[in-house]
Amino acid sequence: MYCRSMRPGFFDVPIDNLRASPFLTKYIETYITDYRNAVIVARNPGVVPRASSYAERLRLPLVVIHGEERDESDNTDGRNSPPLDQSIVEKRCTQIGLELLPMMIPKAKPPLTLVGDVNSRIAIIIDDIIDDVSKFVTAAELLHERGAYKVSFYYSLPMYIKG
Repeated sequence: MYCRSMRPGFFDVPIDNLRASPFLTKYIETYITDYRNAVIVARNPGVVPRASSYAERLRLPLVVIHGEERDESDNTDGRNSPPLDQSIVEKRCTQIGLELLPMMIPKAKPPLTLVGDVNSRIAIIIDDIIDDVSKFVTAAELLHERGAYKVSFYYSLPMYIKG
């Protein structure tokens, strides 16, 4: 089961937690013939601990992708508030008397950058869930632009989302 908090009480019998990491590391060592010429890639800073664990087990360098993915700020998936209508903002500011306060400037996020060297190497991205392929495609494009001659993805739980 993916969610640890759901394990107790979900089954009437004892269960074991099978971790994917021993299988994935063995697979990489066995089937990627030139895996010593590879780097482990953390697709974002949030997955650095997991990626670092794989890098240590495989004795490979760690590379981190940092920044905002293209068009991420324009997503309208219902999780963010829509932009305010400027006329409403101006009208309310003058009515309340907040015209002396500075206007809020949206936080600028940096474009995707790569921390580390992938030139002439195999880039290996290991993640637990692939639920949005576009993020992985964006990462692969960046890695190829920076000189990786091959990009491989390994994951343990695909999620098939309609849409």
